[in-house]
Amino acid sequence: MKYKLILVLFLAVILLVGAPMTSAKSSFLSSFNNYYDTGDTRLDSCVICHTGPNGGSLNSYGRASGGNFVSIEDRDSDGDGFSNIDEINALTFPGDANDFPEPVPELISEPIDNVTEAPVEEMIDNQSIEEPIVNETQEETTTEEQSEETTTEQQSPGFEVILAIAGILSVVYLKRK
Repeated sequence: MKYKLILVLFLAVILLVGAPMTSAKSSFLSSFNNYYDTGDTRLDSCVICHTGPNGGSLNSYGRASGGNFVSIEDRDSDGDGFSNIDEINALTFPGDANDFPEPVPELISEPIDNVTEAPVEEMIDNQSIEEPIVNETQEETTTEEQSEETTTEQQSPGFEVILAIAGILSVVYLKRK
């Protein structure tokens, strides 16, 4: 009888450990996809807010948003140097520091005053007319890439870990009785 109780409690713990993974609100994903038009893209996944493809613990973006994505658009939830909205627009995950938009080289324009004039003779009705031709050189552009050091935020264990520890401790306690 005692072992049946232990077995039932152990199975209950296993079920409870899996419960948070399945309790992810699909309505959040639908809302996200509708607002940002990311349906049928790589962002149409639970990984947008969770650490695993089938749910699991919330990643840094999921913890920061709390389901209100618009309020954290300007933040950088994963600390990779790009705002959440920039990452979403680039179809990269705003909660994954290793997934970020390709940096766009910054263009620096430097005008060059290189104008040359050469006289040109034109004949109109047997009359000679001299007009200068202006040759202006196009602006030179140089590229300069910015690089930023990124740091990843340490994630705390999910609720399922707490349930697993509590379940194991209760099984150990009942077994000793």
